[in-house]
Amino acid sequence: MPSILCIEDEADFRENLVELLKQEQYDVLEAGNGNEGLERYLEHRPDLVICDINMPGMDGLSLLNELHSLQPDTASRTPFIYITALHDKGVQLSSTEAGCDLFLTKPVDFDQLLAGVKAQLRKRAQLENSYQQQFNQFQSDMLSVLTHQLQSPLHNIITYTQLLKDASGDAVSKFNRRIYEVANDQLSTVENVMDTLAIGLKEVSYTDAPNNLPALLWESYQQACHDQHITRDQIRCDEGLPLINVDHNLWLRMLKHLISDAAQESVERTPYVSAKFARNTVIICIAGQRSYALQSSLEHAIPFMANTNIMNMRELMQFRGANIHFARAVLDMYGGTLHLDTSRLYHPVLFLKLPTSILMASHS
Repeated sequence: MPSILCIEDEADFRENLVELLKQEQYDVLEAGNGNEGLERYLEHRPDLVICDINMPGMDGLSLLNELHSLQPDTASRTPFIYITALHDKGVQLSSTEAGCDLFLTKPVDFDQLLAGVKAQLRKRAQLENSYQQQFNQFQSDMLSVLTHQLQSPLHNIITYTQLLKDASGDAVSKFNRRIYEVANDQLSTVENVMDTLAIGLKEVSYTDAPNNLPALLWESYQQACHDQHITRDQIRCDEGLPLINVDHNLWLRMLKHLISDAAQESVERTPYVSAKFARNTVIICIAGQRSYALQSSLEHAIPFMANTNIMNMRELMQFRGANIHFARAVLDMYGGTLHLDTSRLYHPVLFLKLPTSILMASHS
Protein backbone atom coordinates (compact mmCIF):
# COMPACT_ATOMS: atom_id res chain seq x y z
CA MET A 1 0.00 0.00 0.00
CA PRO A 2 1.20 3.59 -0.62
CA SER A 3 2.98 5.27 2.28
CA ILE A 4 2.20 8.84 3.36
CA LEU A 5 4.22 11.02 5.71
CA CYS A 6 2.19 13.57 7.70
CA ILE A 7 4.21 16.46 9.14
CA GLU A 8 2.10 18.66 11.40
CA ASP A 9 2.91 20.40 14.70
CA GLU A 10 -0.73 20.56 15.89
CA ALA A 11 -1.13 17.19 17.62
CA ASP A 12 -4.95 17.00 17.47
CA PHE A 13 -5.12 17.85 13.78
CA ARG A 14 -2.28 15.45 13.00
CA GLU A 15 -4.06 12.65 14.91
CA ASN A 16 -7.30 13.20 12.99
CA LEU A 17 -5.43 13.32 9.68
CA VAL A 18 -3.51 10.11 10.41
CA GLU A 19 -6.69 8.29 11.40
CA LEU A 20 -8.48 9.42 8.25
CA LEU A 21 -5.66 8.18 6.00
CA LYS A 22 -5.42 4.85 7.80
CA GLN A 23 -9.14 4.32 7.21
CA GLU A 24 -8.35 4.69 3.49
CA GLN A 25 -5.82 1.84 3.83
CA TYR A 26 -2.71 3.99 3.52
CA ASP A 27 0.49 3.22 5.44
CA VAL A 28 0.91 6.41 7.48
CA LEU A 29 4.01 7.88 9.11
CA GLU A 30 3.87 11.01 11.26
CA ALA A 31 6.18 13.75 12.49
CA GLY A 32 5.58 16.71 14.80
CA ASN A 33 7.95 19.22 13.19
CA GLY A 34 10.14 19.84 10.16
CA ASN A 35 13.35 18.36 11.56
CA GLU A 36 11.59 15.16 12.59
CA GLY A 37 9.84 15.08 9.21
CA LEU A 38 13.17 15.30 7.40
CA GLU A 39 14.53 12.35 9.38
CA ARG A 40 11.40 10.28 8.70
CA TYR A 41 11.51 11.07 4.99
CA LEU A 42 15.18 10.12 4.58
CA GLU A 43 14.61 6.90 6.55
CA HIS A 44 11.38 5.68 4.94
CA ARG A 45 11.15 7.37 1.50
CA PRO A 46 7.34 7.83 1.55
CA ASP A 47 5.25 7.93 -1.63
CA LEU A 48 3.61 11.24 -0.66
CA VAL A 49 4.08 13.97 1.96
CA ILE A 50 1.38 16.08 3.64
CA CYS A 51 3.06 18.96 5.42
CA ASP A 52 2.18 22.07 7.39
CA ILE A 53 4.05 25.22 6.37
CA ASN A 54 4.23 27.27 9.54
CA MET A 55 6.04 25.10 12.12
CA PRO A 56 8.64 25.86 14.80
CA GLY A 57 12.23 25.20 13.77
CA MET A 58 12.33 24.02 10.16
CA ASP A 59 9.18 25.15 8.36
CA GLY A 60 7.55 23.31 5.46
CA LEU A 61 9.18 25.36 2.70
CA SER A 62 12.66 24.93 4.21
CA LEU A 63 12.01 21.20 4.53
CA LEU A 64 11.18 20.80 0.85
CA ASN A 65 14.18 22.90 -0.20
CA GLU A 66 16.43 20.78 2.01
CA LEU A 67 15.09 17.56 0.47
CA HIS A 68 15.68 18.88 -3.04
CA SER A 69 19.23 19.70 -1.98
CA LEU A 70 19.93 16.31 -0.36
CA GLN A 71 18.04 14.00 -2.72
CA PRO A 72 16.94 15.95 -5.83
CA ASP A 73 15.85 12.93 -7.90
CA THR A 74 13.78 11.32 -5.13
CA ALA A 75 12.29 14.59 -3.90
CA SER A 76 11.24 15.65 -7.41
CA ARG A 77 9.22 12.43 -7.77
CA THR A 78 7.52 12.69 -4.36
CA PRO A 79 4.22 14.63 -4.37
CA PHE A 80 3.99 17.34 -1.67
CA ILE A 81 0.67 18.58 -0.33
CA TYR A 82 0.90 21.69 1.84
CA ILE A 83 -1.71 22.48 4.48
CA THR A 84 -1.61 25.85 6.23
CA ALA A 85 -3.72 28.28 8.19
CA LEU A 86 -2.01 31.16 6.36
CA HIS A 87 -4.38 32.71 3.81
CA ASP A 88 -1.57 34.47 2.01
CA LYS A 89 -1.17 34.40 -1.78
CA GLY A 90 2.55 35.05 -1.39
CA VAL A 91 2.92 31.89 0.70
CA GLN A 92 1.05 29.92 -1.93
CA LEU A 93 3.31 31.25 -4.69
CA SER A 94 6.41 30.43 -2.63
CA SER A 95 5.06 26.91 -2.10
CA THR A 96 4.50 26.41 -5.81
CA GLU A 97 8.00 27.67 -6.60
CA ALA A 98 9.44 25.25 -4.03
CA GLY A 99 7.76 22.31 -5.78
CA CYS A 100 4.44 21.94 -3.96
CA ASP A 101 1.91 19.83 -5.92
CA LEU A 102 -1.23 20.83 -4.00
CA PHE A 103 -1.94 23.70 -1.61
CA LEU A 104 -4.84 23.57 0.89
CA THR A 105 -5.83 26.02 3.62
CA LYS A 106 -7.32 25.28 7.01
CA PRO A 107 -10.02 24.43 7.89
CA VAL A 108 -9.37 21.52 5.54
CA ASP A 109 -12.11 19.86 3.48
CA PHE A 110 -11.10 16.23 4.04
CA ASP A 111 -12.98 15.02 0.95
CA GLN A 112 -10.94 17.47 -1.11
CA LEU A 113 -7.77 16.33 0.65
CA LEU A 114 -8.44 12.64 -0.04
CA ALA A 115 -9.25 13.39 -3.67
CA GLY A 116 -5.97 15.30 -3.94
CA VAL A 117 -4.03 12.45 -2.32
CA LYS A 118 -5.49 9.89 -4.75
CA ALA A 119 -4.80 12.12 -7.75
CA GLN A 120 -1.18 12.79 -6.73
CA LEU A 121 -0.49 9.11 -6.01
CA ARG A 122 -1.99 8.19 -9.37
CA LYS A 123 0.31 10.71 -11.10
CA ARG A 124 3.30 9.34 -9.20
CA ALA A 125 2.44 5.77 -10.22
CA GLN A 126 2.19 6.81 -13.87
CA LEU A 127 5.51 8.63 -13.65
CA GLU A 128 7.25 5.68 -11.99
CA ASN A 129 5.81 3.35 -14.62
CA SER A 130 7.14 5.62 -17.35
CA TYR A 131 10.60 5.68 -15.71
CA GLN A 132 10.55 1.88 -15.45
CA GLN A 133 9.60 1.46 -19.09
CA GLN A 134 12.37 3.81 -20.17
CA PHE A 135 14.88 1.97 -18.01
CA ASN A 136 13.75 -1.43 -19.31
CA GLN A 137 14.11 -0.19 -22.90
CA PHE A 138 17.49 1.28 -22.05
CA GLN A 139 18.66 -2.08 -20.69
CA SER A 140 17.33 -3.84 -23.77
CA ASP A 141 19.17 -1.43 -26.07
CA MET A 142 22.42 -1.89 -24.20
CA LEU A 143 22.08 -5.70 -24.25
CA SER A 144 21.49 -5.57 -27.99
CA VAL A 145 24.54 -3.38 -28.47
CA LEU A 146 26.77 -5.59 -26.34
CA THR A 147 25.59 -8.79 -28.00
CA HIS A 148 26.26 -7.46 -31.49
CA GLN A 149 29.42 -5.52 -30.90
CA LEU A 150 31.30 -7.83 -28.55
CA GLN A 151 30.53 -11.33 -29.82
CA SER A 152 31.67 -10.86 -33.42
CA PRO A 153 34.97 -9.06 -32.62
CA LEU A 154 35.80 -11.59 -29.90
CA HIS A 155 35.35 -14.37 -32.45
CA ASN A 156 37.77 -12.42 -34.69
CA ILE A 157 40.35 -12.26 -31.90
CA ILE A 158 40.08 -16.03 -31.43
CA THR A 159 40.47 -16.58 -35.19
CA TYR A 160 43.56 -14.35 -35.42
CA THR A 161 45.07 -16.11 -32.42
CA GLN A 162 44.59 -19.49 -34.07
CA LEU A 163 46.13 -18.22 -37.32
CA LEU A 164 49.17 -17.00 -35.41
CA LYS A 165 50.03 -20.58 -34.54
CA ASP A 166 50.95 -21.32 -38.17
CA ALA A 167 52.10 -17.83 -39.20
CA SER A 168 55.61 -16.49 -39.65
CA GLY A 169 57.40 -13.30 -40.68
CA ASP A 170 55.21 -10.44 -41.86
CA ALA A 171 52.06 -12.47 -41.24
CA VAL A 172 52.78 -12.50 -37.51
CA SER A 173 52.99 -8.70 -37.43
CA LYS A 174 49.80 -8.43 -39.47
CA PHE A 175 47.82 -10.72 -37.15
CA ASN A 176 49.27 -9.05 -34.05
CA ARG A 177 48.22 -5.65 -35.37
CA ARG A 178 44.70 -6.85 -36.11
CA ILE A 179 44.40 -8.41 -32.64
CA TYR A 180 45.50 -5.11 -31.09
CA GLU A 181 43.07 -3.09 -33.23
CA VAL A 182 40.10 -5.35 -32.48
CA ALA A 183 40.89 -5.50 -28.74
CA ASN A 184 41.33 -1.72 -28.57
CA ASP A 185 38.05 -1.23 -30.39
CA GLN A 186 36.28 -3.47 -27.89
CA LEU A 187 37.77 -1.54 -25.00
CA SER A 188 36.24 1.64 -26.47
CA THR A 189 32.90 -0.13 -26.86
CA VAL A 190 32.89 -1.24 -23.23
CA GLU A 191 33.89 2.25 -22.03
CA ASN A 192 31.10 3.85 -24.08
CA VAL A 193 28.51 1.39 -22.79
CA MET A 194 29.61 1.98 -19.20
CA ASP A 195 29.52 5.76 -19.67
CA THR A 196 26.10 5.57 -21.33
CA LEU A 197 24.79 3.60 -18.36
CA ALA A 198 26.39 6.09 -15.95
CA ILE A 199 24.73 9.00 -17.77
CA GLY A 200 21.39 7.19 -17.69
CA LEU A 201 21.76 6.65 -13.95
CA LYS A 202 23.04 10.24 -13.50
CA GLU A 203 26.28 9.01 -11.98
CA VAL A 204 28.66 10.59 -14.46
CA SER A 205 30.90 13.45 -13.34
CA TYR A 206 31.94 16.15 -15.78
CA THR A 207 33.40 19.65 -15.75
CA ASP A 208 32.13 22.18 -18.28
CA ALA A 209 34.40 24.88 -19.63
CA PRO A 210 34.46 27.10 -22.75
CA ASN A 211 35.72 25.14 -25.78
CA ASN A 212 36.73 26.38 -29.22
CA LEU A 213 34.45 24.24 -31.40
CA PRO A 214 36.65 24.17 -34.55
CA ALA A 215 39.64 23.16 -32.40
CA LEU A 216 37.59 20.47 -30.65
CA LEU A 217 36.38 19.09 -33.98
CA TRP A 218 39.89 19.16 -35.41
CA GLU A 219 41.32 17.33 -32.40
CA SER A 220 38.56 14.72 -32.61
CA TYR A 221 39.12 14.32 -36.34
CA GLN A 222 42.88 13.93 -35.95
CA GLN A 223 42.49 11.25 -33.28
CA ALA A 224 39.94 9.35 -35.36
CA CYS A 225 42.12 9.54 -38.46
CA HIS A 226 45.15 8.34 -36.49
CA ASP A 227 43.21 5.33 -35.24
CA GLN A 228 42.03 4.54 -38.78
CA HIS A 229 45.43 5.33 -40.43
CA ILE A 230 43.96 8.17 -42.52
CA THR A 231 46.14 11.02 -43.78
CA ARG A 232 43.60 13.12 -45.72
CA ASP A 233 41.23 15.53 -44.04
CA GLN A 234 37.76 16.78 -44.88
CA ILE A 235 36.67 19.13 -42.11
CA ARG A 236 34.97 22.44 -42.73
CA CYS A 237 33.73 25.00 -40.18
CA ASP A 238 31.80 28.24 -40.62
CA GLU A 239 33.50 31.41 -39.53
CA GLY A 240 32.30 32.99 -36.29
CA LEU A 241 31.34 29.74 -34.57
CA PRO A 242 30.58 30.35 -30.88
CA LEU A 243 32.47 28.80 -28.04
CA ILE A 244 30.62 25.89 -26.44
CA ASN A 245 30.46 25.30 -22.69
CA VAL A 246 30.96 21.51 -22.40
CA ASP A 247 33.20 18.89 -20.83
CA HIS A 248 36.17 18.69 -23.22
CA ASN A 249 37.10 15.03 -22.74
CA LEU A 250 33.52 13.79 -22.90
CA TRP A 251 32.79 15.59 -26.17
CA LEU A 252 36.19 14.71 -27.61
CA ARG A 253 35.50 11.01 -27.12
CA MET A 254 31.98 11.27 -28.49
CA LEU A 255 33.04 13.09 -31.64
CA LYS A 256 36.12 10.91 -32.20
CA HIS A 257 34.10 7.68 -32.14
CA LEU A 258 31.42 9.02 -34.48
CA ILE A 259 34.04 10.28 -36.96
CA SER A 260 35.92 6.97 -36.70
CA ASP A 261 32.72 5.06 -37.48
CA ALA A 262 32.09 7.22 -40.54
CA ALA A 263 35.65 6.60 -41.72
CA GLN A 264 35.29 2.83 -41.50
CA GLU A 265 32.31 2.86 -43.87
CA SER A 266 33.68 5.53 -46.21
CA VAL A 267 34.61 4.27 -49.69
CA GLU A 268 37.73 6.44 -49.61
CA ARG A 269 38.11 5.97 -45.82
CA THR A 270 37.88 9.75 -45.51
CA PRO A 271 35.09 11.02 -43.23
CA TYR A 272 33.55 14.42 -43.84
CA VAL A 273 32.84 16.75 -40.93
CA SER A 274 31.33 20.22 -40.99
CA ALA A 275 29.98 22.72 -38.47
CA LYS A 276 27.49 25.39 -39.45
CA PHE A 277 26.16 28.33 -37.46
CA ALA A 278 22.93 30.05 -38.47
CA ARG A 279 19.94 31.54 -36.64
CA ASN A 280 21.70 31.08 -33.30
CA THR A 281 21.93 27.33 -33.95
CA VAL A 282 25.03 25.17 -34.37
CA ILE A 283 24.76 21.93 -36.34
CA ILE A 284 27.61 19.44 -36.73
CA CYS A 285 27.40 17.08 -39.72
CA ILE A 286 29.33 13.78 -39.91
CA ALA A 287 29.26 11.58 -43.03
CA GLY A 288 31.27 8.87 -44.73
CA GLN A 289 31.71 11.01 -47.84
CA ARG A 290 31.41 14.68 -48.66
CA SER A 291 28.84 14.05 -51.41
CA TYR A 292 26.48 12.35 -48.95
CA ALA A 293 26.70 15.30 -46.58
CA LEU A 294 26.07 17.87 -49.32
CA GLN A 295 22.93 16.01 -50.44
CA SER A 296 21.55 15.85 -46.88
CA SER A 297 19.91 18.35 -44.59
CA LEU A 298 18.50 18.40 -41.11
CA GLU A 299 15.01 18.74 -42.59
CA HIS A 300 15.33 15.23 -44.08
CA ALA A 301 16.76 13.72 -40.90
CA ILE A 302 14.87 11.87 -38.19
CA PRO A 303 15.61 12.16 -34.46
CA PHE A 304 17.53 9.19 -33.12
CA MET A 305 15.50 8.00 -30.13
CA ALA A 306 16.71 5.92 -27.18
CA ASN A 307 14.37 3.06 -28.11
CA THR A 308 15.56 2.86 -31.72
CA ASN A 309 16.66 -0.73 -32.25
CA ILE A 310 19.75 0.05 -34.25
CA MET A 311 20.69 -3.60 -34.71
CA ASN A 312 17.57 -4.14 -36.85
CA MET A 313 18.19 -1.12 -39.08
CA ARG A 314 20.83 -1.98 -41.66
CA GLU A 315 20.90 1.59 -42.96
CA LEU A 316 22.30 2.72 -39.60
CA MET A 317 25.23 0.32 -39.54
CA GLN A 318 27.67 3.08 -40.46
CA PHE A 319 27.37 4.29 -36.87
CA ARG A 320 27.88 1.40 -34.45
CA GLY A 321 25.41 0.86 -31.65
CA ALA A 322 27.44 1.68 -28.55
CA ASN A 323 28.90 4.83 -30.06
CA ILE A 324 25.62 6.29 -31.28
CA HIS A 325 23.84 5.47 -28.01
CA PHE A 326 26.71 7.12 -26.13
CA ALA A 327 26.46 10.21 -28.36
CA ARG A 328 22.72 10.46 -27.83
CA ALA A 329 23.15 10.12 -24.07
CA VAL A 330 25.72 12.95 -24.03
CA LEU A 331 23.55 15.21 -26.18
CA ASP A 332 20.49 14.41 -24.05
CA MET A 333 22.43 15.39 -20.95
CA TYR A 334 23.20 18.81 -22.46
CA GLY A 335 19.79 19.29 -24.10
CA GLY A 336 20.92 18.71 -27.69
CA THR A 337 19.50 16.31 -30.29
CA LEU A 338 20.86 13.64 -32.60
CA HIS A 339 19.39 13.23 -36.10
CA LEU A 340 19.98 10.77 -38.94
CA ASP A 341 19.30 11.22 -42.64
CA THR A 342 18.84 7.66 -43.89
CA SER A 343 17.59 8.51 -47.39
CA ARG A 344 20.73 6.90 -48.91
CA LEU A 345 20.66 3.26 -47.84
CA TYR A 346 23.87 2.15 -46.03
CA HIS A 347 25.24 5.72 -46.10
CA PRO A 348 23.42 7.70 -43.42
CA VAL A 349 24.45 11.21 -42.47
CA LEU A 350 24.56 12.18 -38.82
CA PHE A 351 23.56 15.62 -37.50
CA LEU A 352 24.29 16.90 -34.00
CA LYS A 353 22.10 19.89 -33.14
CA LEU A 354 23.66 21.74 -30.22
CA PRO A 355 21.45 23.41 -27.59
CA THR A 356 21.58 27.18 -27.34
CA SER A 357 22.23 26.83 -23.60
CA ILE A 358 25.86 25.78 -24.24
CA LEU A 359 26.61 28.45 -26.84
CA MET A 360 28.80 31.30 -25.67
CA ALA A 361 30.38 34.36 -27.28
CA SER A 362 31.36 34.01 -30.92
CA HIS A 363 34.89 33.00 -31.62
CA SER A 364 36.53 34.81 -34.48
